[in-house]
Amino acid sequence: MPKRVVGVVLAGVVFAFAPVLLAQTPPQPRTAAAPRTASAAAAQPAAPRDLSGFWGNYTPRSEREAPAEGARRAEEAVLTPWAAEHFKALVEANKLGTQVRDLLDPHIVACAPPGAPRVTAQGRPFRIIQLPAEIIMIFEWGHWVRNIWTDGRGHPKDVDPGWMGHSIGHWDGDTLVVDTVGFNDHILIDRNGAHPGSETLRMVERIRMLDQNTLRIDTTYEDPKIYVKPWTKQLTFSRDPQGGPLLEWVDCEDRITRDLKADPCKPEPRWELEVACRQREEKRPAGRNQNEPSAY
Repeated sequence: MPKRVVGVVLAGVVFAFAPVLLAQTPPQPRTAAAPRTASAAAAQPAAPRDLSGFWGNYTPRSEREAPAEGARRAEEAVLTPWAAEHFKALVEANKLGTQVRDLLDPHIVACAPPGAPRVTAQGRPFRIIQLPAEIIMIFEWGHWVRNIWTDGRGHPKDVDPGWMGHSIGHWDGDTLVVDTVGFNDHILIDRNGAHPGSETLRMVERIRMLDQNTLRIDTTYEDPKIYVKPWTKQLTFSRDPQGGPLLEWVDCEDRITRDLKADPCKPEPRWELEVACRQREEKRPAGRNQNEPSAY
């Protein structure tokens, strides 16, 4: 029998018995998916060693840290005699309040970077991306990026002091232990800028998931130049219920607007503009003079 005839016969058999087959297999009712609530998500166990996602302070402050616990930790940050004298103005400003302390804050006064300790504690959202050899933290504040190397490398012998430091990490069970060194002596540690740091600061973070929606970071600060003994601060973050994205957060945007409206050559030009301002003053045509160095 030709193949086409066989196909027609089989199709007719299936068509003939279709009502019987449908009658024996009733359609399954479609059930609506359970709504995803914060409590339901929190009840789910955390994926081991998976810190990825968008995080921030989406829980009430009272649930992040008990007042008594926070006060006790603040008292543990005892300054050395040298630091107490060197940062005397900062200590006195802390007693008076934030507005006075702002005058000693490098970020507010000079638009300095926040630094790795402070950019996390500040509380604005951040994102964690996990790769095989590193963990990347991207912060909404200035879109600063922090690289935590997890490929087994150590710290360089001579770390150039910086704002974010040099971070390496390893897993202790389901806890990521991050060791960071290489800070400069301009950083302030906590959100309000109440505690200073120096080039001898070592920051050790223990980062772990409490549940699917909660991230805990216990940070120990060890700085023999500044503090009598190590002290620890605990921060808790919640998963962003919207799943991101990070917003644009430009440092010192008000100053950018002000400077764009002002004369860049007055009162004194920045070093990058010295040549251009001199040419303008001498009414020379703008252009590159081979005998004058470029700003870049």
